[in-house]
Amino acid sequence: GAGQDLAIDFHYADSWSDPQNQPKPYAWANLPFESEDADTKDLIDTTYDFTYEMIKALIDQGTAPTIVALGNEVTNGMMWGSEYGLVNPFADFHDYYKRFVRGNPDAPLGGGVEWINYEDSEGDTESAEYKSFEASITRLAKLVDAGQRAIRKLNEEYGLNIKTEMHFAFNVFERTSDGKIAMDPDFVSKKVLTLVGGLNDNLSTMSGMTDRIGVSYYPDWHGSYDQVQRNIVELSRMLPGVEFNIAECSPPSSGTVADYMDNPNHEVGFEYSVQSQGDDTIEILKLINDVPNNVGQGVWPWNGQAVYFGGGWYQNAEGTWSQSPPTTLASLKAFKDAFATGVIESTVYVTTKKGVAPTLPETVKELTVSDKSVSAVTVTWDVPQDASYDELGVFEIFGTAAAKGNMVDVVAIVTVVE
Repeated sequence: GAGQDLAIDFHYADSWSDPQNQPKPYAWANLPFESEDADTKDLIDTTYDFTYEMIKALIDQGTAPTIVALGNEVTNGMMWGSEYGLVNPFADFHDYYKRFVRGNPDAPLGGGVEWINYEDSEGDTESAEYKSFEASITRLAKLVDAGQRAIRKLNEEYGLNIKTEMHFAFNVFERTSDGKIAMDPDFVSKKVLTLVGGLNDNLSTMSGMTDRIGVSYYPDWHGSYDQVQRNIVELSRMLPGVEFNIAECSPPSSGTVADYMDNPNHEVGFEYSVQSQGDDTIEILKLINDVPNNVGQGVWPWNGQAVYFGGGWYQNAEGTWSQSPPTTLASLKAFKDAFATGVIESTVYVTTKKGVAPTLPETVKELTVSDKSVSAVTVTWDVPQDASYDELGVFEIFGTAAAKGNMVDVVAIVTVVE
């Protein structure tokens, strides 16, 4: 009713899934990955059916999504099976692994990417290890294809245009039993291109590449703005026509940077604030907006109420619970301004002589984003105090434009000369 769109991010798991944790749903644990017997339900068929039925239910109740991500942070694949131990050295050994994979010679394959075999191959693309790694990418592509075919079928049946997305998280910091370690960013970028290039090659023989790629961005896992943007730009060159977005981010509004791996964008000792959260949000918006050819298409906050709002329930010294009214944070204005319907000429420069009231423009320009047209809109200026232009120097006068969009604040930078 508010005109918002809905994006669905499938985890295809009975728990949170992330690069170190991608268990199959328990009910699917013993399904064969792929069966030639049409009467045998396999993991590919089940992924198709679940995706189709879930999204169909959303459509039927009047909440059709516009984007569906087929897996959550699938950098190391998803729905890991018997290849679980070959995925990466940082994997969590989930309860699902202990129940269905460990010690089970009949455990079926899943969609895990065999990065350990990739590294063991030492670049020999003809080695058995590399061939096994390539086969694992093909299996992941088949699971993505199953979900995508379900969405394409629903689009055909309902006359919709739901977009498909793959969602990745490119870690440059990893967690070990001894704490976090830093990876070589160049090596990470090489893996990124190898993985997505392999998926693209496979999907091109199936239902095609997904419409979008989403990338998670948490500095304590994914490094600096430049490192993340580098990967997105390189992928955009490889995949012309594919759109990109930041699929998760949650810039903090409190706390301190204790270690450079906490946030490479800030110095150690930096103290987060509501203002810094807004500033960081703007930097993330810039990161994706500046990807060439206008393929950077938006930022999705994770745990949005923590990014947009303060306030809520709290317990006082007497142990009783109270609720403080929600307060909007600086990051909400950053998002609001980024998606303004019109963009105004928000700063003008004026010169006046000492002791003479400045002559301010009656209008500023406004760009209407939808059709790129430019028009003049009137400005109501605050009345400057005499003292502000009685001395040489620079001062500001604030105004409000009668703009169509939600950007209305204007400032005049006034220079007083002899």
